[in-house]
Amino acid sequence: MPSSLRTTGICIVVAASTDQGWAQVRATGDDGSCGVGLWGCTALLGGDRRAGDDWASGLNCCILSIGTLCANITIFSEKVEIKKPYIILEGDRDQQTVIQYGDGGNVVTSPTFKLNADNFVARYIVFKNTYDNLPSKLDASGVNTTWAPAAAINGDRASFYHCSFSSLQDTLTDAKGRHYFYDCKISGAIDFIWGNAQSIYENCQINSLASKIAPRVGFITAQARESPEENTGFVFKNCHVTGSGPMYLGRAHTNHARVLFAGTTMDNVIRAEGWDGARFKGSENLISFSEANCRGPGANMSKRVKWEKKLSDQEVLLAVYAFSSISSSGADVGEGCSAIGDEKAFSDQIVAAAGHGSYGTGLFSEACG
Repeated sequence: MPSSLRTTGICIVVAASTDQGWAQVRATGDDGSCGVGLWGCTALLGGDRRAGDDWASGLNCCILSIGTLCANITIFSEKVEIKKPYIILEGDRDQQTVIQYGDGGNVVTSPTFKLNADNFVARYIVFKNTYDNLPSKLDASGVNTTWAPAAAINGDRASFYHCSFSSLQDTLTDAKGRHYFYDCKISGAIDFIWGNAQSIYENCQINSLASKIAPRVGFITAQARESPEENTGFVFKNCHVTGSGPMYLGRAHTNHARVLFAGTTMDNVIRAEGWDGARFKGSENLISFSEANCRGPGANMSKRVKWEKKLSDQEVLLAVYAFSSISSSGADVGEGCSAIGDEKAFSDQIVAAAGHGSYGTGLFSEACG
């Protein structure tokens, strides 16, 4: 097997496991071919199955281990869309498993990876959009970028562990639903974490690529909460902001945007003002941008915008708890359900919800345990 495999087209997951313990995953490309074939819970991108084949559609849970077990394949150059709930997507923890594609100009059609289903887990996957990294897409000064998401997350109760997201603009479209990111790396330069989800980023590396768009300035977040009644927003807990500057922590995509950085280390890449009201200057009192207990040279708040929200310790704890207590059943931790922040517990819930026992046991133990 080659160490990498280049394929093209669009991969759409629409089928899952059967009671025989195997599954086939339908993936349709522009030419009608299928880019994913699954046997024994090992997904091999670049397969030659045809879209007209008889696809399995039995029980509604499957663990897709890509780049492991039967194949030494690590780079998949195609678009992937998950449309079926109860999917666990796994890469190889010892070597990078990359899903990448180069497309830009449209936040709806350009993402390399789309999640349009609930109850999802990804581990050890690198999601890339290479569009803005192509020299032909840059002008003479090297600052011409456009929307080029590496991933667009629209499902509810989704979690990502030890994953990486890389592009320049709109890298991670954290669009809607409740999401948890643990030990992930998100790289970009302009609005590279944006959307209106209710999400917590814990122990993540936020990697600024602002030097690639110089002399322009970069923005980490562009949160899009539309009203004070919405419980959406982004919380960054114990993260590390690093890379190259200058960079704002965020700008308001809507006039009720909400972002909190708590216990985060910030390197010297953050502009002194910290935040930008963007097109909502004059109504910044509606925006909820906050920092609490952060450290590092970029966390100096002496010159921050005057309208940054100051939160008490109790308000910070309540905010972090509210965003952390997301579970696969929709209940919070206090109601006896495991939060998606618990990696194995949430995986167990997804597998059990489809009647398969727990992750790494029963139906999937031999192929994927």
